[in-house]
Amino acid sequence: MQAPLISYVAMGSSLLPAAAGCLRYRRLSLAMKLFLGYCSIAFAQIAGEYWLAIHRTPNAFLANFGLGTEPFLFCAVYAVALGSGMPRRLVILAGLMYGLFWVPDRIFFEVSSTQLHEAAGIVSRMAIVVMSAVTLHNTARRTATLLSDEPLFWVTTASLLAAAGEAFVIGAGNELLALGMQYFQAAWELNWSLLILSNLLFLRGFLCNPVPTIFSGHLVSAWQ
Repeated sequence: MQAPLISYVAMGSSLLPAAAGCLRYRRLSLAMKLFLGYCSIAFAQIAGEYWLAIHRTPNAFLANFGLGTEPFLFCAVYAVALGSGMPRRLVILAGLMYGLFWVPDRIFFEVSSTQLHEAAGIVSRMAIVVMSAVTLHNTARRTATLLSDEPLFWVTTASLLAAAGEAFVIGAGNELLALGMQYFQAAWELNWSLLILSNLLFLRGFLCNPVPTIFSGHLVSAWQ
């Protein structure tokens, strides 16, 4: 079956935040530079999936790689952004708890290269939801300026949307397929739509301007 147009739009949209981050690299905070690394890996992964699909080669192993490793990348980004305090410890704890699931799963449970690892996918998405929610709450509580000027606001909001949507599609995929292909296809179109929206929000985060801050009588950039 030929992939629908929206899936190609979703793939193309993943290039936007990576490109914007590269163009504004010198103005990014350390956390956003780490997030740029995630966006670059995500684009390479999805591009690889489509390239393999076009050549009729199994690509589920790439999807499983992304599903399995993304929580660790988000944990690193959020831990750096939060700096210190209880929210940072909660994010690291969520990452460690996910690691306690992921490492034994990788060692003892083998998944075919043609099969999506549903259990790992759902757990990894929920780990990202938890870490993003903690970071978003802390960002909203501590930000003195408009939330729209805070890159983490856009990153965490987009991550919540994308991870929640993927968790639903992965978890309910078999049930939806049993109801009919049209339900299964509609769920994936919803997932692709959320992916496009999340990439646009990631792009908005990279386009945030540094917020000037008064420090010791001098005007400095908050991102320096």
